[in-house]
Amino acid sequence: MPIPFTVIGGFLGAGKTTLLNHLLTQTEGVRYAVFVNDFGSLNIDKRLIRSHGGRTIALENGCICCSMADGLTQSLLALLSMDDPCDHIVIEASGVADPAPIADVAVLDPDLAPDGVVVLVDAADGIRWLEHEQVGDMVRKQIAAADLLVLNKLDVAEPDSVAALKARLDDLAPDAIRVETEHSRLPMPLAFSTVKAGGGQGHGHDHGPDFRTCTIEMPETWTRAELTAALQALPAGVLRAKGFVKLTGGGLHLVQMAGRRISITPADGDEPPALVLIGVGDMPDVI
Repeated sequence: MPIPFTVIGGFLGAGKTTLLNHLLTQTEGVRYAVFVNDFGSLNIDKRLIRSHGGRTIALENGCICCSMADGLTQSLLALLSMDDPCDHIVIEASGVADPAPIADVAVLDPDLAPDGVVVLVDAADGIRWLEHEQVGDMVRKQIAAADLLVLNKLDVAEPDSVAALKARLDDLAPDAIRVETEHSRLPMPLAFSTVKAGGGQGHGHDHGPDFRTCTIEMPETWTRAELTAALQALPAGVLRAKGFVKLTGGGLHLVQMAGRRISITPADGDEPPALVLIGVGDMPDVI
């Protein structure tokens, strides 16, 4: 089964590493392989580290952190050659990199499934970087690549600056889902859609004051066109979807939706046909 592949982007200081630190302590049974440029910036609890192999840190929760010192391609090949590599791959792009070409790796490799581009934007300094003569073009590219835009550091931003920044984001990434956070406190199922499908129809619970999740059973068989149309018709408050659905003549398929980017790929095993939805406001009972 293809491994979900998420890219985290955003300019220097936007909060990418803080988000990863949250991820490594809130994995909820999912084994992540996290590729970073510099281990030193990750505040990994020493009690969580099982072993340190120079360019790889193995954690007690089954996750691993890998250095990209040898380049992303070589690092990915080494990971994918393992017998049981992981459940989900997360790449932290450099603060001065365009995340779009990195995300395209998952489109070209059949062992990977695109799971979206998450871009963090500093609410306090975002306007300044957008208008900066040297880095403004790169910051605009980062934002335009986003499936999920995280407007971070609202606790230290001036209201007028935030309003101006939101207007710019509307122009640069009109189709991206946008959420607002402080200290990169984004629920993990919203940032990374590898969550366990299954459970009762329409069952929902809170992920903090604004985010909700629900599980919808999907016992019927769908055509790819019907399923795609149904996902596209979900309420705007549904930000993420993940699960398994049976397709006509094709058997079980893994379904992932980040923002409005949809991936439907063949899946092995006997996972229950169900979708987990994550979002804001009321969640639907059926699709």
